[in-house]
Amino acid sequence: AADAVAALGHDATIACTDYLDPQELKFGADSAAEDIDALRTRWGVETIALWSAGSGSDIALSYAAAHPNNLARLILDSPAPVATDAATEAESRVQGEEAALAAFAQRCVALGCSLGPDPKKSVTDLMERARADEFQPLSAAAVSNAISASLWTAGTNREQETRSLSDALSALGTGNASPIRERAARAENEVDGDGQFIGRCTDGMQWPGIGRARELANTWGTNYPVFGQEAALGLLACASWPSTANSPLPNQLKPPVLVLSGQGDPAVGNSGLSTVTGVVTNAGSRFATLDWQGAGHPAAQSTCAQQAMRLYLSDASLPSNGSVCPA
Repeated sequence: AADAVAALGHDATIACTDYLDPQELKFGADSAAEDIDALRTRWGVETIALWSAGSGSDIALSYAAAHPNNLARLILDSPAPVATDAATEAESRVQGEEAALAAFAQRCVALGCSLGPDPKKSVTDLMERARADEFQPLSAAAVSNAISASLWTAGTNREQETRSLSDALSALGTGNASPIRERAARAENEVDGDGQFIGRCTDGMQWPGIGRARELANTWGTNYPVFGQEAALGLLACASWPSTANSPLPNQLKPPVLVLSGQGDPAVGNSGLSTVTGVVTNAGSRFATLDWQGAGHPAAQSTCAQQAMRLYLSDASLPSNGSVCPA
């Protein structure tokens, strides 16, 4: 599997860089930050407010580094780890996926859902069957992505969404792959397109080689049984991408910064919180963190978090540092 993913990543890298030449390295966070400033100029305003979610924190901080005088507000919502290697960032995401799945399993038990008395074990068993090619042509990676993407949104009817995902997984177990196949297709369209591939590979640092990815697949497969193995092998998709310079980080930040995080974030995990607050501290700005106890991405799904955002955008007032929003 590692050899296959590495080969596919190599071919995709050649295809992308040939097509984009000579601008193949112009799709990183620093270039996106300049796109934002082009919009600011077009709008004819001196300052803007930025709200970033997930890996968008790289772009927001790059903008703050390049244009410190044009930034009036900065919200870092569920930030991905910054200035860290690709494997560390991926493990943070896997930890968030497992936490979100645990929250789903708890809801499932409370609702008496179709996955039975131990939903986490049921999902783990399904992933083992997928890795044994039992659901071909649906791959284990496709099943993993479908589950992860389904856990992103808290939505307005969490009970209905929990039952729907449970029923889709139960159907897969009995031979009806259509509901999960549909979810996998949506996940691919939303987070695995060409643009995401290029941006992810460009911004990632120190992509592991085949030997290291195999080691991580074994370790993560044990520690994170539903998502770990596929996440480790997926790192090889970008192993051939040309190395780029690290995205710049601000050495000064004028506005105070609101940082939101979530306990069960399947998109980026929760370890990015400490990395971005470290950057903000080094840049000499005040900040406040607000932790949403729910599961999903981003934390702005929480009405409590939305209220804090509105107050901050209005007059730059921050909540008490370390505030908590209920699930």
